[in-house]
Amino acid sequence: MGLFKRILGRDFEKLSKRGDDMLKEGQFGLAKMAYEDALKSSDKDTDPDAVEKIRNSLDKAKTALAKSNFEEAEGLVQMGDFEGALKLLDVCRELLDTNRNFDEKSRKDFDNRMESLENMAIQGLEQKRMKRMSSAGLGQNAEAGPGAGDEADGFGDTQEDRFEILLGSLPLVQAEEYRSLGQEFARAYLLMNEGNMNESRQVMEKLLEEKPGSIYLQYEVARLKSLTGELEPASKLYEKILQVEDDIDPEVELKAVLELADCKSKLGQHEAAEEDVLAALAVHPDRVDVMVWLARILRRAGETGDALAAVTKAFNMDPQEIACHAEMALCLDNTGKSEDASEHALAVIASGTGVMDLEENELNRILELAGVPTKAGH
Repeated sequence: MGLFKRILGRDFEKLSKRGDDMLKEGQFGLAKMAYEDALKSSDKDTDPDAVEKIRNSLDKAKTALAKSNFEEAEGLVQMGDFEGALKLLDVCRELLDTNRNFDEKSRKDFDNRMESLENMAIQGLEQKRMKRMSSAGLGQNAEAGPGAGDEADGFGDTQEDRFEILLGSLPLVQAEEYRSLGQEFARAYLLMNEGNMNESRQVMEKLLEEKPGSIYLQYEVARLKSLTGELEPASKLYEKILQVEDDIDPEVELKAVLELADCKSKLGQHEAAEEDVLAALAVHPDRVDVMVWLARILRRAGETGDALAAVTKAFNMDPQEIACHAEMALCLDNTGKSEDASEHALAVIASGTGVMDLEENELNRILELAGVPTKAGH
């Protein structure tokens, strides 16, 4: 029996009980998923009263999940992750829009609280935008003219701009620390994003010797060790990061959990990898990227059916996500549906976006499915 079947069951009664158990345990995301699957599994012979009971329970799970997401959004705003907060607020609204459990007054009160928090997040984003403009030479130093940055510090306006663009997608606390790590870190970070992993790792490891207490620098070194095949050292460093008591941005913490699971999967520790991703999914049930990771771990473990079920869920959540197309292509290919797999592989190639967390043989297979020649020449 596959993982999804073991976790969720497949009939109405099992799914209903699973939802009730998860709701009692405070696992609201998993409860929501179980109730939704229970309703999908119902048919004309299912007791109407039982169906209505599940609908009410589903609304309770949605309400609890919305409140939990709102509290997490408040925390993200305080930590400077305004993009993450806005995404969570969108999830809150979606949960409430399909919810019969909120009366008009309660919904209005909650909407007011969300609007207030949203305004704070938007203001924070604007401040970040202005800071990036200033760093890119569009602020008070703009009059210095082209090439002034080169003469000032030898780093170059173009590279500074690229570095700032990369930092713009990071949580504020993480971005600020990366700026504080200086020119050598910026150069290594650019090298990593250009695919020059070995040289980037050498620079990062040297910096880590100088600043061993930097959690975010440890995280980047762990990533580079993983990407260059040093899986066991990477795993130990990820575990060290996750054990620290210091505050760490929730998004970076989630990435560390998922990337640790990736290392375990590549080392053949499939069960431990599945447990890590499921734990992350319980906290972030509406995250497309986490569902894609679950599909990837399951596929590598040989559980193709469950992997396809997981990536289908992810694809339904966000059909535009390139990682969904990549994983769907690989899962369909494993089931012998090469023609369908090719369509998704072509979508990956057409996007022009890389999927960094895939292995080389997986990337080569996507290229082959899309009809692009590879060095492997299979």
